[in-house]
Amino acid sequence: SYATQTMNCYYASDPGSVESFLDGLRQVAEEVQASVIARGEQHPDLAGLATTLTIAISVWPSLYLLHVGDSRAYLTDGNTIEQLTTDHTYIEDYKTKNKGVLPEEIKQKYSNYLIQAMDGSKVNPDFYPQDKAAVSLKPEGAFLLCSDGLILDKEYTNINLFKNYLTGTPDCKTAAHQLVNYAYNYGSTDNLTALVITFGSFKRKPLNLRKFPDISETEEKCGKAAGKQKKIKPGLRVFWILAAFLFVFLILYFFIFT
Repeated sequence: SYATQTMNCYYASDPGSVESFLDGLRQVAEEVQASVIARGEQHPDLAGLATTLTIAISVWPSLYLLHVGDSRAYLTDGNTIEQLTTDHTYIEDYKTKNKGVLPEEIKQKYSNYLIQAMDGSKVNPDFYPQDKAAVSLKPEGAFLLCSDGLILDKEYTNINLFKNYLTGTPDCKTAAHQLVNYAYNYGSTDNLTALVITFGSFKRKPLNLRKFPDISETEEKCGKAAGKQKKIKPGLRVFWILAAFLFVFLILYFFIFT
């Protein structure tokens, strides 16, 4: 699995060289691409399919991110929240080249166009942060890793809503479920995956947040009304589960043994 490969790249890299470690992560991305090609060759019905890849790995107190596609990573300290990754989309590229200006016709026509993805082609993954060696983590905080289905508007994302659910819900599971339910009930038609991870003594501040109908309840109602069951695209949740395991393992490792 790519999670195992990521672990190997950490232990095999020169402990005194950040670049050696990043080269190892880059190799992981290349191996994932090779596996996508191999799967397409073995199963012709899967040829042409693609996914995104966002790896978050912490060597406390530093955080490194490798990113390909339009999934996203967010970090909050409980007071502020920031998006750590940049979408590999035509729209984001257009905005960068045109000083943030995005005509409505461009937005409508190219809203689902990726300029990089894990699709078997050659990619140049981004590493974050791009202006320094690593993100310096505070003693406490929370991460949100999510697929693009959680982003209802790629141009104007309400990240404060994300922060409110990360900090104002009783636990990670509730935060993730409510964010997925929020996007689904507001019309998201893409894969919905959300991973919430906290570290340190992250302090939650209970808020009176809106609770959205659970996906399973909404599906049942929609299915009865339409005469058939409405289904959600399953996506590749295993990637996110493995990424969460990897991230938590490394944080615990460095808390305990360093």
